[in-house]
Amino acid sequence: MTINKAIHRLALILEFLNEHKYLTLKKLNELLSESDYGISERTLSRDFKKLDDEFGIAISYDKQQKAYFIDKKQSVEVESFLRLIELVTTTNLLVNSLKEGKNSLKYIAFDNQKLLGIEHLKPLLEAIKNNEIVKIKHRGFEKNKAKEHIVQPYFLKEYLNRWYLVGTKNNESKLYKFGIDRIKDVKFTGEKFVRNPDINPDEYFDFTIGISLTENKPQIVELSFTPQQGKYIKTLPLHHSQEILVDNDKELRISLKVIRNFELSQEILKYGDTVKVLKPKELVDEIKRNYRNALKKYE
Repeated sequence: MTINKAIHRLALILEFLNEHKYLTLKKLNELLSESDYGISERTLSRDFKKLDDEFGIAISYDKQQKAYFIDKKQSVEVESFLRLIELVTTTNLLVNSLKEGKNSLKYIAFDNQKLLGIEHLKPLLEAIKNNEIVKIKHRGFEKNKAKEHIVQPYFLKEYLNRWYLVGTKNNESKLYKFGIDRIKDVKFTGEKFVRNPDINPDEYFDFTIGISLTENKPQIVELSFTPQQGKYIKTLPLHHSQEILVDNDKELRISLKVIRNFELSQEILKYGDTVKVLKPKELVDEIKRNYRNALKKYE
């Protein structure tokens, strides 16, 4: 059993449990066998322990259901782990392809956007795991000079090929974000901090598209797409809360439970006349204003 195959099996275990909510060991192993990953129940139990010990994902047993489930209250963000596994799997596939023939790169087209600041990922992640306060120099887009910040780092977030450090300052409950591509320096202070139990960044961003930090509450957003555009929306959902309300030859209507922020509006606007906002009214009015202002630039 290779390391790659073992990791892929762990990802499958989580996918099946996420999809079915509750599974007995027998049923879970049947699903794994259908994907050519069948193992003994003893090995499956060891996989549960590995997920908990190494990745912080707890698999618990429910006596009423007489089955196992992902205990999300005791786990880190499961979707993030699956996304990481997806990235690792893709990278390994490409690397193995290159080993088979150096000409493989001729058939791969990458986004030309350069990832800036990635050298800061490792030290920042180390500080986060060790609850260590860091001193960073960060230059915002609206600033001419880099400013020094003393940060209690909570976690890293990726959005649209950019990475962000999210944390607090001066032990406040307010969260701040810093694009690592604009961080000029990272220094460990050697000083520890106690995490605020009332701050749960994972839950905060659970209802967020993008990285904007707002005090808005989650709302139900309804969008109507043209049938053609709807095909893409079904295969690449806008948010994990996406639900299909109507799917016919006239429209694909979906609902999202999200926080209204800048990125949500930008995501809607990029679909142009292939989408119509149905609710809430505040978002309908905002999108209308954006289109009116854009039209004025061409008058």
